[in-house]
Amino acid sequence: MLPERIDNRIMPVTESGCWLWLGPLVAEGYGITFYRGKNRRVHRIVYQDRVGDLSDHQMLCHSCDVMCCCNPDHLYKGTSQSNVNDMISRGRHIIVRGERNGQAKLTASQVRAIRASSEHYKVLAARYGVHPMTIYKVRDRSRWQHV
Repeated sequence: MLPERIDNRIMPVTESGCWLWLGPLVAEGYGITFYRGKNRRVHRIVYQDRVGDLSDHQMLCHSCDVMCCCNPDHLYKGTSQSNVNDMISRGRHIIVRGERNGQAKLTASQVRAIRASSEHYKVLAARYGVHPMTIYKVRDRSRWQHV
């Protein structure tokens, strides 16, 4: 049985069948709450409560594509690979390249300068504040292929 403080934050939506979590969300859009001593994703809590049989390492996938949905009828067990395959088949997989990627440490102009330079990769790594392997991968075009 779900605690009342969790159950009271779930809103069923008749049109879609989703059960929307109205509490806090993580950056990816999943509901989260403190439960049994740690922060947990709400869809996992509800699934275990209503269906059971879910280990900490098993992945739950959403058939509705609504990350804050916790309706167990919209969730199914999957693997990381099946989740990626589902994401691609539904057109939710977006590749962000270059400077638009929030984790990029280099710009396109820096990549062109690195490729044009004859300086040692360790010197360039120090100059641009990246790991020497990053310079190597830029030069061999296994990174920043689109530039």
